[in-house]
Amino acid sequence: MNSIYTQTKISVVIATYNEDPQLLIDLFYSLQKQTVQPTEIIIVDNSSDDHLVPIIQKHCPQGLLLKQSENLDFDRSYNLGMSKASSEYILILNADLVLKPNAIEYLLKTIQTDARIAAVGPKLYRLTTSLEKSTERAIIDSLEIIGNRSRRFINRGEGTIDTGEYTETREVFGLSGTAILFRTTALHDVAKYGGGRMDEYFDEDFVAYKEDIDLAYRLQHRGWKIMLEPRAIMYHKRTAQETKKGTIQGVFKDREQKSVRIRGNSYRNHLWILIKNEPLSNLLVHLPWIGYYECAKFLFLLFFERSTLAILPSFFKKLPRMLKKRKIILSSSQISHQKFLR
Repeated sequence: MNSIYTQTKISVVIATYNEDPQLLIDLFYSLQKQTVQPTEIIIVDNSSDDHLVPIIQKHCPQGLLLKQSENLDFDRSYNLGMSKASSEYILILNADLVLKPNAIEYLLKTIQTDARIAAVGPKLYRLTTSLEKSTERAIIDSLEIIGNRSRRFINRGEGTIDTGEYTETREVFGLSGTAILFRTTALHDVAKYGGGRMDEYFDEDFVAYKEDIDLAYRLQHRGWKIMLEPRAIMYHKRTAQETKKGTIQGVFKDREQKSVRIRGNSYRNHLWILIKNEPLSNLLVHLPWIGYYECAKFLFLLFFERSTLAILPSFFKKLPRMLKKRKIILSSSQISHQKFLR
């Protein structure tokens, strides 16, 4: 291993909230086995039950533990942790991950190939009972975030068997917030032109859900690159069961597994993403597809899931704030509308 990577400073930020203790122990163990060791590990604990803190202190004694008196949720937690980081690079990790020993090294190698790379993500597999199973038969959890003309965003490859087609290191639109290595200067840049505080990297108005898509938009606007590095492999333990979303029954089952809060935040935040980040000309180009998708979604909620629509007062309450952020984001954009559309 080149000594340049061992000398590079990298901070790991993890947020916890009543996690499965064994999963957290497995994460700490996999960090200890990394070929490139983090300079610091910052753990933001969101008022977990008393049993979790001693486990964190025992299995990650070198970590900086930021114990909170309330649940800050995803966005505030990671913003807090990243604001305390002192390294050139920051790796955010969900607490239910296990990393292959060279995962951080591969992410670091890729981000250092170009000073305009803001973020690099790994290939995420579903965590099974055996990590020794062949990766050719492993189930993909996420590779990248992709969107279509209707602005429906999905995790590429989610729930499919990896047959070896995803091996290329390449530029992508966005990455799942489950695990991302960031360039710290890029985070400072998007915060400066995001319409919030200087340490507000994820938009805290979102609270949780789809903030990774919003951040991807904002990084793209500022001319940063986002990369997928499939040689960096991590395993993710999903709590929800896999459903066949291509069927009507699968859609309903998938929705039932999510809480009212998750469904509401996801619906509201998706609308805020478009309002904040999409140039008007691009919205008009794809208006038929966007309009059809949003109308179909609203009718579905109206007839089958009215509880989700309870989030709408929150949406309208902060709409003026989102429009102000839109003005700042678009006026500071470093990319043409045509390139952004592509």
